[in-house]
Formats: sequence, C-alpha cells, structure tokens
Amino acid sequence: MSTDLKTKVQELIDTMINPAIANHGGFVELI
Repeated sequence: MSTDLKTKVQELIDTMINPAIANHGGFVELI
C-alpha cells in the first residue's frame, strides 16, 4: 500500500469511523 493512500485511509478512519465506533467504546487502527 502506498504511503499516500495509507495516510488518506488513516485520516478517514480517524475523522469518520473512529468517532462513530467510540460511542460504543471501540476504535479502528490501520496497520
């Protein structure tokens, strides 16, 4: 995976996905 794509995906996870999941006490991390 290219660094640029990984950065964009991580940004999406941080801004869109994790806030929603945090309401349930969890989180997602791109490894």
